[in-house]
Amino acid sequence: MMTQDDVHFVSVPSNVASIFYNKGTDLKLLEISVWGVFYVISSNTSVQSLHDLTAQEVYVPFKGDQPDLVFRYICQQQGIDPFKDLDIQYVSSSLDITLNLLAGTAQYAITLEPGASQTIRKAQENGITVERVIDIQEEWGSVTGTDPRLPNAGVVALPGILENPIAIEAFCKAYDEGVKWSTQNPHEAAILAAKYVEGVDAAAFEEALNYTIFESVPARDSKKELEFMYSCFMDLEPDSIGGKLPDEEFYYQYEE
Repeated sequence: MMTQDDVHFVSVPSNVASIFYNKGTDLKLLEISVWGVFYVISSNTSVQSLHDLTAQEVYVPFKGDQPDLVFRYICQQQGIDPFKDLDIQYVSSSLDITLNLLAGTAQYAITLEPGASQTIRKAQENGITVERVIDIQEEWGSVTGTDPRLPNAGVVALPGILENPIAIEAFCKAYDEGVKWSTQNPHEAAILAAKYVEGVDAAAFEEALNYTIFESVPARDSKKELEFMYSCFMDLEPDSIGGKLPDEEFYYQYEE
């Protein structure tokens, strides 16, 4: 959809927006709205730090993407070699993590909301205790000396709408209002999510909002945090942001 001009706006992880931009897609990053959804969840509720995972099997979704990159970066900054000191098991989806935790074949996993909430609730239904044991955002803030949040995801405008700034700014205004409304009305937002998003459980989504940093910030005002995170990813896997930091034209500038 992003390359074939099928849509005007799309919500994507922030590093994915950078990849497409650096590969030549004429897009603009409008807003960053998701600032924290990553947690270590485990059936071992005594875990207090990433060092407690040493020599353990840790399930990680989406190899080479944000959960993996953030986790590996934090581990390295804490003196943990993720490929020598841990036994990382990569899986292709959050569902794989849920199924393995429920089956007892996994004890530790990196996951993101609302998947974490769905897994915890499903475990409870099966008489299994699974909890969020480590807040990855807090760990990020600790190792980087920055705020405990990450510019995870947001919204981009694609070529078919870029010549219409009035439409873009009307969209952004409505989007900002929607984010604010969702944080203030989590129960009602969860009902809508369950209605329109396949596979979303309303109760889990409502709980997930309590563990999600959801705040709509214009891309230009998020540039410093984005470039810092992008630079960290560059050190690990340059391809994860498209090989270079996106230039100034990546960030949408509102009409004065």
